[in-house]
Amino acid sequence: ITKAPKKIALALNISEGDDVYRIRRIRCANDEPIVIFDTYIIRSLDLPLDNDKYYGSLYEVIDKTNGVKITKAIESIEAIVATQDIADMLEVEEGSPILKTIRTSFDSARNPIEYTVCFYRGDKYRYFVFLDSLD
Repeated sequence: ITKAPKKIALALNISEGDDVYRIRRIRCANDEPIVIFDTYIIRSLDLPLDNDKYYGSLYEVIDKTNGVKITKAIESIEAIVATQDIADMLEVEEGSPILKTIRTSFDSARNPIEYTVCFYRGDKYRYFVFLDSLD
């Protein structure tokens, strides 16, 4: 649990300095780090503080512990180069290509629940988007 910086507070529609959950996860494939997730979740949800609960689906944890379903999200995607901190966590060289995404997720009443910044290795990840009903 940490204090929400201004940017996070704005995204989650809370006040700067309010308590939020912060979860950092590093996902791997074949024992190689592929992505870093830095997630902030509103504190009004009652989430477990046990790290072992966050190896699977985060949305499933939110649903099981609070009955809250994530139904909508806004996500941006951009290409960046790895800072030394990101490079160290993803085991790549500083300056390596990174795909950065930022997602704000909402419940069915359109209340912001989660704000996540992701850093994907550019050499190990491809992003697909499926668009449907584009009449």
